[in-house]
Amino acid sequence: MCLIFIFQISGIAILTVGALIQNFYSNYTDFLHGNFYVGPVLLIILGVIVFVVAFFGCCGAVKENLCMIMTVSWSL
Repeated sequence: MCLIFIFQISGIAILTVGALIQNFYSNYTDFLHGNFYVGPVLLIILGVIVFVVAFFGCCGAVKENLCMIMTVSWSL
């Protein structure tokens, strides 16, 4: 249970880092020519995926819901 919570926190951290990078460097679009936006968007998507999978794992373990546990095992 504690390990799943660590994955949820890491998913939120990855999402936050991607959003902060996207926010701070959005003023430099003239210099970067649009090539910079792939990294932060990838971090945001990865953070959301990690958080959702960990959330299903945590809820499935607590409620002992077979559907959520199967969703986590399928997504892993």
